Amino acid sequence: MDDRDEFVAVISVAAGVVEEFFGFGGESASFRGAGDPDVAATAHLQQPFISEESQRAQDGVAVHAEDGREVTGLGYPVAGAGLSVADRAADCRRDLLVQRCRVASVQCTERDRIRVFGLTGSHKTIYSSFMSSGRAEPSRWNFRPVLDALFGEAWELERRRRRRLLVLFCCLVAAAAVSAMALHPGGTRSTGTTGGSGQATVAISRLPLSTDFTGLSVVQGELLLTAYGNSPFAAPDGGACHTAVVDPDTLRLASVSAGECDDPALFHRRAMAVDQYTRQSTAIRVRIATVDPHARAGYSLGPVLFAYQQCSDCSDVVIYGPQALWIYAPYTAVGFKPAGELFRISEQTGRVLERWAMPSITRPLLATDADGLWITASIDGGGPGVLYDVAAGSRAPVRALSYTSPTNPDGSPLFLIASGHTVWLAASAGARSSQARLWRLDGTKVVEHGRTVTDGEACIDSGEGPSTVLPIASTGFYCVTLSGFAGNEGASTQDVFRILPALPIERRVATVRPPPGTYDVGAATTLGDSYYFLDPSTQTQGPPDEFYGSTKTPTPNDEHAALLAKVTGP
Repeated sequence: MDDRDEFVAVISVAAGVVEEFFGFGGESASFRGAGDPDVAATAHLQQPFISEESQRAQDGVAVHAEDGREVTGLGYPVAGAGLSVADRAADCRRDLLVQRCRVASVQCTERDRIRVFGLTGSHKTIYSSFMSSGRAEPSRWNFRPVLDALFGEAWELERRRRRRLLVLFCCLVAAAAVSAMALHPGGTRSTGTTGGSGQATVAISRLPLSTDFTGLSVVQGELLLTAYGNSPFAAPDGGACHTAVVDPDTLRLASVSAGECDDPALFHRRAMAVDQYTRQSTAIRVRIATVDPHARAGYSLGPVLFAYQQCSDCSDVVIYGPQALWIYAPYTAVGFKPAGELFRISEQTGRVLERWAMPSITRPLLATDADGLWITASIDGGGPGVLYDVAAGSRAPVRALSYTSPTNPDGSPLFLIASGHTVWLAASAGARSSQARLWRLDGTKVVEHGRTVTDGEACIDSGEGPSTVLPIASTGFYCVTLSGFAGNEGASTQDVFRILPALPIERRVATVRPPPGTYDVGAATTLGDSYYFLDPSTQTQGPPDEFYGSTKTPTPNDEHAALLAKVTGP
């Protein structure tokens, strides 16, 4: 020893320990006052004492001999409620909790609460738990309240960030799934291209190559495909036909039926018109077939209603209306003598309810609603530029609208739509115009006179088959057109358009690739809020005349399978 004062240094050391025993009266310190006013002396023997075993307080809690406020463990001092956090000084500087509440508790009571600053600086109050006991037990520390106070707000922010990332990830996955559903064969779904007015959802299905469906309609709320056979000259019993019920959501064939083409039940009807062909004559006879459970075949045929000479523009047109079947014939006599007639047939019994003499209109446009039947010429047909209304019980047709005039004698009708008590007629603005004009009638009263349709004239019904321009009450009118014809390959593009009659405006909402060799849309219909159309199978590439009447058997190819499409929205 260099100095004899170091020999009596035990007094300095004792001051650091003895006062902790005899100075218990200093425990009741005032607020923010030191609990042990006599701080341990900074003796030279301080470091050697650290390596020795720590001493215990009177109640068995391990403390450091030098720094009595710190509890040994994990190599660092661990603070309880009311003591310091990390190595900083305690906010409420007092003695050890076991010394403060030595009789009946390990931690302090609610009165000895402290305030801990969180990450954002806001105060959070933490209450210590109370344990009733006859004597003080070793403390079982619960660090969760302290950790929540220190890091709870940060943890909550992190949880929110992770939830936002999870929602964003789910949205990206859903968007990728929708984008991956491109227009491929097999009933996959896809979003069609747009023309600037919104995007329609398109679903397509490739029908089996073994089928030859050419008709599409909605009968008694069901989506129905029809195949009328291959030969234009049917057998005496009408030959063999097929129908298939389609699931409107998945576009899968729910059921397929086969039977005689003259049987209304096969087509889910009670009565229908039948055109009979014979090899001995070029005349076509029209009769009404009615479901008859007493007949051997399950149906019966009525007498010949009328007959006409077979030609491209002589065919009769059939349309179903409320509780009635309407048949219009531009020719009702053999010999190409123009003599138009209109028949209203009971859909339940097949009996003729009414008949009217009509102007001869080839390839007419027909529509039915609650006010009866509406008829006019088509752009590819012939007849006056007049819209006729024929109501049930009326004596003669009524001229409801003339859409040609001395200033516009070349206005050609584009399409005709009727629903409820409202009728819409579109006609071209003239031979040199690329725009369409739209008329609206409520009953027989014209309420809108030839409003110009912006970007219009894409939607056209040629009158050569069932109408493909159809209404959906909630979204407007829809149609499908073919374009991009190249040589013998048919159309390369099939566009779906929507017309908003209130504006009026026409926009492309989707594009579908048709089967190679497609020259015409087979049929179209609406069900609910969706528009459906059918591209029949094209077993051969090239124009129809190339294989007309040929016995050549085409090679099956999935690309030429019939395509059924569903368009919804936008």
